[in-house]
Amino acid sequence: MSNLFRDKGMKFIGIRFIFFSIIFMLLYVVITYSLPHILNKDAFTHPINTTVLNENIQFRAIGFGTDKKEQKAIERKRSSTEVSIVDDWFKRSGYSTIEDDVYRSYSNAVLEDLSNKGDLAAMRILEEKNLAKGNLTGAKAFAEKGIVHGSLQSIQSMANYTEPSMKGLPYDIAISRLKESLAYLSLLKIRGDGYRASVSRAASLKVFGNGYNVQNPLSSEDDEWINTRAEQLYKQYQTTRTELGLGDFDNDIPQEVKDFYEK
Repeated sequence: MSNLFRDKGMKFIGIRFIFFSIIFMLLYVVITYSLPHILNKDAFTHPINTTVLNENIQFRAIGFGTDKKEQKAIERKRSSTEVSIVDDWFKRSGYSTIEDDVYRSYSNAVLEDLSNKGDLAAMRILEEKNLAKGNLTGAKAFAEKGIVHGSLQSIQSMANYTEPSMKGLPYDIAISRLKESLAYLSLLKIRGDGYRASVSRAASLKVFGNGYNVQNPLSSEDDEWINTRAEQLYKQYQTTRTELGLGDFDNDIPQEVKDFYEK
Protein backbone atom coordinates (compact mmCIF):
# COMPACT_ATOMS: atom_id res chain seq x y z
CA MET A 1 0.00 0.00 0.00
CA SER A 2 2.81 2.40 0.86
CA ASN A 3 4.42 1.73 -2.52
CA LEU A 4 1.11 2.44 -4.23
CA PHE A 5 0.77 5.78 -2.46
CA ARG A 6 4.37 6.66 -3.23
CA ASP A 7 3.91 5.81 -6.92
CA LYS A 8 0.76 7.93 -7.11
CA GLY A 9 2.48 10.75 -5.33
CA MET A 10 5.43 10.61 -7.74
CA LYS A 11 3.03 10.66 -10.69
CA PHE A 12 1.21 13.70 -9.27
CA ILE A 13 4.49 15.52 -8.64
CA GLY A 14 5.64 14.77 -12.15
CA ILE A 15 2.40 16.13 -13.61
CA ARG A 16 2.62 19.30 -11.49
CA PHE A 17 6.28 19.75 -12.47
CA ILE A 18 5.48 19.41 -16.17
CA PHE A 19 2.37 21.62 -15.88
CA PHE A 20 4.21 24.58 -14.33
CA SER A 21 7.21 24.10 -16.61
CA ILE A 22 4.94 24.22 -19.67
CA ILE A 23 3.14 27.35 -18.49
CA PHE A 24 6.28 29.36 -17.92
CA MET A 25 8.31 27.91 -20.76
CA LEU A 26 5.55 29.00 -23.16
CA LEU A 27 6.47 32.58 -22.31
CA TYR A 28 10.10 32.06 -23.24
CA VAL A 29 9.58 29.87 -26.29
CA VAL A 30 6.98 32.17 -27.84
CA ILE A 31 9.27 35.15 -27.27
CA THR A 32 12.46 33.58 -28.46
CA TYR A 33 11.86 31.35 -31.41
CA SER A 34 8.32 30.32 -32.27
CA LEU A 35 6.62 33.48 -33.47
CA PRO A 36 9.48 34.65 -35.72
CA HIS A 37 8.96 31.55 -37.86
CA ILE A 38 5.18 31.70 -37.72
CA LEU A 39 4.75 35.39 -38.47
CA ASN A 40 7.56 36.60 -40.71
CA LYS A 41 11.01 35.26 -39.99
CA ASP A 42 12.73 37.62 -42.41
CA ALA A 43 11.59 40.60 -40.38
CA PHE A 44 13.43 39.47 -37.24
CA THR A 45 17.06 40.37 -36.60
CA HIS A 46 17.21 39.41 -32.89
CA PRO A 47 16.17 36.15 -31.16
CA ILE A 48 13.53 38.15 -29.27
CA ASN A 49 12.00 40.76 -31.51
CA THR A 50 9.99 43.60 -29.99
CA THR A 51 6.92 42.53 -31.94
CA VAL A 52 7.29 38.95 -30.72
CA LEU A 53 7.69 40.12 -27.14
CA ASN A 54 4.59 42.24 -27.54
CA GLU A 55 2.67 39.19 -28.80
CA ASN A 56 3.92 37.13 -25.87
CA ILE A 57 2.90 39.81 -23.38
CA GLN A 58 -0.61 39.73 -24.79
CA PHE A 59 -0.59 35.94 -24.49
CA ARG A 60 0.51 36.21 -20.85
CA ALA A 61 -2.18 38.76 -20.13
CA ILE A 62 -4.88 36.46 -21.48
CA GLY A 63 -3.43 33.33 -19.89
CA PHE A 64 -3.33 34.80 -16.40
CA GLY A 65 -6.57 36.75 -16.55
CA THR A 66 -5.20 40.27 -16.94
CA ASP A 67 -8.03 42.72 -17.43
CA LYS A 68 -8.32 44.79 -20.61
CA LYS A 69 -7.03 47.98 -19.03
CA GLU A 70 -3.87 46.29 -17.78
CA GLN A 71 -3.43 44.41 -21.04
CA LYS A 72 -3.61 47.65 -22.98
CA ALA A 73 -1.00 49.20 -20.72
CA ILE A 74 1.54 46.49 -21.57
CA GLU A 75 0.90 46.49 -25.32
CA ARG A 76 3.71 48.82 -26.26
CA LYS A 77 6.76 48.29 -28.40
CA ARG A 78 9.97 47.17 -26.70
CA SER A 79 13.39 48.17 -27.92
CA SER A 80 15.93 45.56 -28.95
CA THR A 81 17.91 46.45 -25.83
CA GLU A 82 14.91 45.79 -23.58
CA VAL A 83 14.11 42.41 -25.09
CA SER A 84 17.78 41.41 -25.00
CA ILE A 85 17.87 42.13 -21.27
CA VAL A 86 14.74 40.04 -20.68
CA ASP A 87 16.19 37.21 -22.77
CA ASP A 88 19.46 37.25 -20.85
CA TRP A 89 17.73 37.31 -17.47
CA PHE A 90 15.62 34.24 -18.27
CA LYS A 91 18.75 32.31 -19.20
CA ARG A 92 20.75 33.47 -16.17
CA SER A 93 17.84 32.54 -13.92
CA GLY A 94 17.89 28.92 -15.07
CA TYR A 95 14.50 28.91 -16.74
CA SER A 96 13.71 26.48 -19.56
CA THR A 97 14.72 27.59 -23.05
CA ILE A 98 14.60 26.21 -26.56
CA GLU A 99 18.20 25.09 -26.00
CA ASP A 100 16.96 22.35 -23.65
CA ASP A 101 16.47 20.03 -26.63
CA VAL A 102 20.18 20.31 -27.41
CA TYR A 103 21.06 19.50 -23.81
CA ARG A 104 18.77 16.48 -23.86
CA SER A 105 20.89 15.03 -26.67
CA TYR A 106 23.98 15.05 -24.45
CA SER A 107 25.09 11.97 -22.57
CA ASN A 108 24.78 11.88 -18.80
CA ALA A 109 28.56 12.10 -18.54
CA VAL A 110 28.62 15.34 -20.52
CA LEU A 111 25.72 16.74 -18.54
CA GLU A 112 27.41 15.84 -15.26
CA ASP A 113 30.59 17.58 -16.40
CA LEU A 114 28.67 20.72 -17.43
CA SER A 115 26.71 20.61 -14.18
CA ASN A 116 29.91 20.49 -12.15
CA LYS A 117 31.03 23.61 -14.02
CA GLY A 118 27.90 25.48 -12.93
CA ASP A 119 25.78 25.06 -16.07
CA LEU A 120 22.19 25.61 -14.93
CA ALA A 121 20.65 24.07 -18.04
CA ALA A 122 22.61 20.86 -17.49
CA MET A 123 21.43 20.71 -13.87
CA ARG A 124 17.85 21.21 -15.00
CA ILE A 125 18.01 18.42 -17.60
CA LEU A 126 19.61 16.02 -15.11
CA GLU A 127 16.85 16.88 -12.66
CA GLU A 128 14.30 16.20 -15.38
CA LYS A 129 15.88 12.84 -16.24
CA ASN A 130 15.88 11.72 -12.62
CA LEU A 131 12.24 12.70 -12.26
CA ALA A 132 11.33 10.78 -15.42
CA LYS A 133 12.93 7.66 -13.90
CA GLY A 134 10.95 8.11 -10.69
CA ASN A 135 14.08 9.10 -8.75
CA LEU A 136 12.68 11.99 -6.71
CA THR A 137 15.71 12.03 -4.42
CA GLY A 138 18.00 12.51 -7.40
CA ALA A 139 15.75 15.17 -8.89
CA LYS A 140 15.72 17.10 -5.62
CA ALA A 141 19.51 16.88 -5.39
CA PHE A 142 19.93 18.62 -8.75
CA ALA A 143 17.21 21.15 -7.91
CA GLU A 144 19.00 22.09 -4.69
CA LYS A 145 22.30 22.27 -6.55
CA GLY A 146 20.62 24.60 -9.03
CA ILE A 147 19.34 26.83 -6.23
CA VAL A 148 22.85 27.17 -4.82
CA HIS A 149 24.17 28.13 -8.25
CA GLY A 150 21.48 30.76 -8.73
CA SER A 151 18.64 29.03 -10.56
CA LEU A 152 15.17 30.41 -9.89
CA GLN A 153 13.62 27.53 -11.83
CA SER A 154 15.13 25.17 -9.27
CA ILE A 155 13.35 27.01 -6.46
CA GLN A 156 10.07 26.47 -8.30
CA SER A 157 10.97 22.79 -8.63
CA MET A 158 11.50 22.41 -4.88
CA ALA A 159 8.16 24.10 -4.26
CA ASN A 160 6.56 21.49 -6.53
CA TYR A 161 8.37 18.59 -4.85
CA THR A 162 7.44 19.57 -1.30
CA GLU A 163 3.77 20.41 -1.78
CA PRO A 164 1.00 17.92 -0.86
CA SER A 165 0.77 15.28 -3.56
CA MET A 166 -2.53 13.50 -2.79
CA LYS A 167 -6.02 14.31 -1.52
CA GLY A 168 -5.89 11.28 0.78
CA LEU A 169 -3.01 12.66 2.81
CA PRO A 170 -3.99 13.47 6.44
CA TYR A 171 -4.78 17.16 6.77
CA ASP A 172 -2.11 17.98 9.36
CA ILE A 173 0.59 16.43 7.18
CA ALA A 174 -0.81 18.07 4.06
CA ILE A 175 -0.90 21.57 5.58
CA SER A 176 2.64 21.12 6.83
CA ARG A 177 3.84 20.21 3.34
CA LEU A 178 1.85 23.08 1.85
CA LYS A 179 3.59 25.55 4.15
CA GLU A 180 7.00 24.17 3.22
CA SER A 181 6.13 24.48 -0.46
CA LEU A 182 4.93 28.05 -0.01
CA ALA A 183 8.13 28.85 1.89
CA TYR A 184 10.05 27.96 -1.27
CA LEU A 185 7.78 30.27 -3.25
CA SER A 186 8.51 33.02 -0.73
CA LEU A 187 12.18 32.28 -1.28
CA LEU A 188 11.56 32.69 -5.00
CA LYS A 189 10.08 36.11 -4.31
CA ILE A 190 13.09 37.09 -2.18
CA ARG A 191 15.36 36.01 -5.02
CA GLY A 192 13.60 38.37 -7.40
CA ASP A 193 10.79 36.57 -9.23
CA GLY A 194 7.77 37.82 -7.33
CA TYR A 195 5.50 37.41 -10.33
CA ARG A 196 6.04 33.68 -10.72
CA ALA A 197 5.94 33.22 -6.94
CA SER A 198 2.56 34.96 -6.76
CA VAL A 199 1.02 32.96 -9.61
CA SER A 200 2.28 29.65 -8.22
CA ARG A 201 1.17 30.45 -4.67
CA ALA A 202 -2.36 31.27 -5.83
CA ALA A 203 -2.52 28.03 -7.84
CA SER A 204 -1.25 25.92 -4.93
CA LEU A 205 -3.73 27.41 -2.48
CA LYS A 206 -6.59 26.86 -4.92
CA VAL A 207 -5.67 23.21 -5.50
CA PHE A 208 -5.26 22.61 -1.76
CA GLY A 209 -8.53 24.37 -0.94
CA ASN A 210 -10.45 22.34 -3.48
CA GLY A 211 -8.82 19.10 -2.38
CA TYR A 212 -9.54 19.57 1.32
CA ASN A 213 -12.69 21.66 0.99
CA VAL A 214 -11.30 24.66 2.88
CA GLN A 215 -11.57 28.26 1.78
CA ASN A 216 -8.72 29.83 3.74
CA PRO A 217 -6.26 27.11 4.81
CA LEU A 218 -3.62 29.51 6.18
CA SER A 219 -3.74 31.48 9.41
CA SER A 220 -1.67 34.58 10.14
CA GLU A 221 0.62 32.34 12.20
CA ASP A 222 1.05 30.06 9.19
CA ASP A 223 2.05 33.01 7.01
CA GLU A 224 4.54 34.12 9.64
CA TRP A 225 6.00 30.62 9.74
CA ILE A 226 6.28 30.57 5.94
CA ASN A 227 8.17 33.87 5.86
CA THR A 228 10.53 32.79 8.63
CA ARG A 229 11.15 29.47 6.92
CA ALA A 230 11.90 31.27 3.63
CA GLU A 231 14.56 33.34 5.39
CA GLN A 232 16.04 30.15 6.87
CA LEU A 233 16.18 28.56 3.42
CA TYR A 234 17.86 31.64 2.01
CA LYS A 235 20.56 31.55 4.70
CA GLN A 236 20.99 27.80 4.21
CA TYR A 237 21.61 28.05 0.47
CA GLN A 238 23.68 31.20 0.84
CA THR A 239 25.95 29.42 3.33
CA THR A 240 26.55 26.59 0.87
CA ARG A 241 27.11 29.10 -1.89
CA THR A 242 29.70 30.94 0.19
CA GLU A 243 31.49 27.69 1.00
CA LEU A 244 31.80 27.02 -2.74
CA GLY A 245 33.24 30.48 -3.32
CA LEU A 246 30.27 31.65 -5.39
CA GLY A 247 29.66 34.88 -3.46
CA ASP A 248 26.31 36.39 -2.53
CA PHE A 249 23.08 35.79 -4.44
CA ASP A 250 22.18 38.48 -6.94
CA ASN A 251 18.55 39.30 -6.14
CA ASP A 252 18.27 42.32 -8.41
CA ILE A 253 15.81 42.05 -11.24
CA PRO A 254 16.21 44.40 -14.22
CA GLN A 255 13.52 47.02 -14.64
CA GLU A 256 12.88 45.64 -18.12
CA VAL A 257 11.95 42.27 -16.61
CA LYS A 258 9.69 43.96 -14.06
CA ASP A 259 7.95 45.77 -16.91
CA PHE A 260 7.59 42.50 -18.80
CA TYR A 261 6.04 40.75 -15.81
CA GLU A 262 4.03 43.51 -14.20
CA LYS A 263 2.73 45.88 -16.88
